[in-house]
Amino acid sequence: MDAVTHCVTSHITNTTMTTLLTEAFQATLDRYREAAAAFNSARDNVSRLEADLERHTKAADAADAEALAARSEAAALMRDASASMKQIRELKGKERAAYTLGEDYRAIIAEIQLALDEAILEARIAQCAEEDAYSGVVYRRAEELFSSAGETLQPFIHAIRILANAYACQGRRPGGAQWAQLGYETSTDVALADAFAVVRKGVSGYQAAEEQDDVLTSIERPAGLGNFEPAYGATVQKLRSEFSQRKARLREAAVSAVN
Repeated sequence: MDAVTHCVTSHITNTTMTTLLTEAFQATLDRYREAAAAFNSARDNVSRLEADLERHTKAADAADAEALAARSEAAALMRDASASMKQIRELKGKERAAYTLGEDYRAIIAEIQLALDEAILEARIAQCAEEDAYSGVVYRRAEELFSSAGETLQPFIHAIRILANAYACQGRRPGGAQWAQLGYETSTDVALADAFAVVRKGVSGYQAAEEQDDVLTSIERPAGLGNFEPAYGATVQKLRSEFSQRKARLREAAVSAVN
């Protein structure tokens, strides 16, 4: 597989590193970047709709407050024998207009809420896609590290072979070797068991593996991933069906309001 030299800029350390990446890994990394960009877009759309919803909700609340204030003022004037009917009618008209305005805002809010719920679902789907794509990057990186580890493992492999020879010498003694009584069939098997114990100890003491890898630390994952619960097939299908029903009800309400 052809390899290409790719310059990786770390957004975390603000340093630039040159790392040899294969074409296959670069393709996997590109797919991840697309998934991350899609999540960023979905997350930003949710934020925009949340702000829009908040703005319209405040406007609706203000209209309701204005209607209540006008109603209270009109009621007070109605108890005042000296109050003019013109003032009362103006206040009642102001009350009705404010209530109508609030209702109009509530209708818009229902549309925005539906759009927001749909946007949140899309963000949840995008979150899953980002997670899957990142998992693919890490797995591909591991594959390539393993494929290139042969050269660096040569001293370790040499040590295992020497250890296997030592165990073989023990096996040629009268009465055999103790490792044979422990269930090992060959000297190589027991040497590999010892080697695995060394590897296990080293892996257990190796913390934050991704933080030790220059390629993986160069990947800046999107902010806000934890704000969205992953959504998978059955959940997505169920929610989209519910959204379709809500859209139909909103259309029916709009037609009724016009008629």
